[in-house]
Amino acid sequence: MATASAAAGPHAAAPAAGLLALDAHCLHSLALYLTGQDLAALGATCRCLRDATEPLWIALCEREFPDTSPSEWLRAVSTSPLGNAALLGVPTPRCHRELFPELLRHSQLLGLWSGAGAGPRGSLFRFSFAPAGVRADRIAPSRSFRRRPPCRRAFELGPAAARMTFSVIDGPGPGAASAIVREHRDPRRRASSAAAEAAAAVAAGGRHSSPSAAPLGSSPPSSFGYELLQFMAGAVAPARSRARSRQSGGGGGGGSGGAPPPLLHHFARVPVPVPTRQHPLAGVWTGLYGPHGLEVLSVAYDFTGSAAVIRGTKLVGDPNVPAGEASWVFSAAPLAEPYGGEDAEFVSRRGWYATMAAVSLAHAAQRLGDEEEEGEEGEGEGGSGAAAAAAAAGGQQQHAGGEGAAGADQQQQQQQQQQQQQAQQQARRLEALRPAEKRVVACHAGRGRVAGEAFSNPQWVDARLFVYDDGTIGALWTDDYGFLIDYDRMAT
Repeated sequence: MATASAAAGPHAAAPAAGLLALDAHCLHSLALYLTGQDLAALGATCRCLRDATEPLWIALCEREFPDTSPSEWLRAVSTSPLGNAALLGVPTPRCHRELFPELLRHSQLLGLWSGAGAGPRGSLFRFSFAPAGVRADRIAPSRSFRRRPPCRRAFELGPAAARMTFSVIDGPGPGAASAIVREHRDPRRRASSAAAEAAAAVAAGGRHSSPSAAPLGSSPPSSFGYELLQFMAGAVAPARSRARSRQSGGGGGGGSGGAPPPLLHHFARVPVPVPTRQHPLAGVWTGLYGPHGLEVLSVAYDFTGSAAVIRGTKLVGDPNVPAGEASWVFSAAPLAEPYGGEDAEFVSRRGWYATMAAVSLAHAAQRLGDEEEEGEEGEGEGGSGAAAAAAAAGGQQQHAGGEGAAGADQQQQQQQQQQQQQAQQQARRLEALRPAEKRVVACHAGRGRVAGEAFSNPQWVDARLFVYDDGTIGALWTDDYGFLIDYDRMAT
């Protein structure tokens, strides 16, 4: 036997080496080349590989979703009320292998969406990853004169918000989609009657002797007494209520109060044009539209007509030109240099147009600040009448005590401080709205839209599109209007 083995040794086949023979470092290196679908197929091969792929899922989640924290998602799942999630059919992942499909599903929401039924201003939302979910922020929810669009948090989706569910529906066109976010509310609490309390007390082993006894309705929610009273309130219902329920097609009267229908929030995906070397101006831009404040535009190249054009469509509009309408259209081909005639005059007077626009914005911002201050003062006067009366009484007492002069000096100092603060705020507004020195490197001819209130009598007027040396753009409405709007690119 030893001689036969020695003879066959050089030609004997090497022992089979498969994936199970690899160490953790080799498996981790292989995972860098696998997709989620490949890793799921690998884990479905056998139990050993399924257990061995959990570290690979951790690496895959961190690689594919660097803007969020998968460990925070799992921590939020462990601390969230699982009962609510189970009732609503919300997946509750317990490991990274189960978490990856949820991260992939939530990633469908990333980007810009427009809300339904928001009026002429429109409602623009940006969905982005948070540490343990997807956060929805509304962009420019109210009139603002800041060049950077303000954002207000609307809601968050994920394991920490189990009562918020969503579904994404693909549209007919490429990139078109709609989303429905459901905000589930707590079940309605049934109004308990004396008969229901008596029945609940008897069922609980007690005796409902008098109305002065402690009612079960005072029990905290989710307790036995609370649930028992809710059941009896449905079971011991008046005959008229039961007849009404049968007529409306409802079931029996048993069970606790039914949950009200969820609040539905409808969204439509906003396609974001991607800038390229051939189409450098494509993207989402923000500009200050005079007294209307900051607005958001989607700038895209349109090749459907006889000549290519650059079209700016409002995502956040105003009462004159609402959201969804085009603000301007320019030829994609720039004018030839040197500019002649009126084009040379428009370019040379760009600084004057920018200064006039800044002055107009400063006046509009001042009016908005005055309106907000008047509103705050009105709320203070209406909501603190007792405090004002007490202060007046205290002032009378101080005056009677000989301290009237000191109170008057203190009030004068407060007025001076308020005036200084207002002057500083005004100076900051002017500094923020001060036009920057920019050089025009390209000019496009086209048309700009103007309209009356509620988009009445819309018209197209002559306009020019300026491309500046810093990569930003500006639109000049010419003719009798002569106002300039500079735009900054917005991160999406």
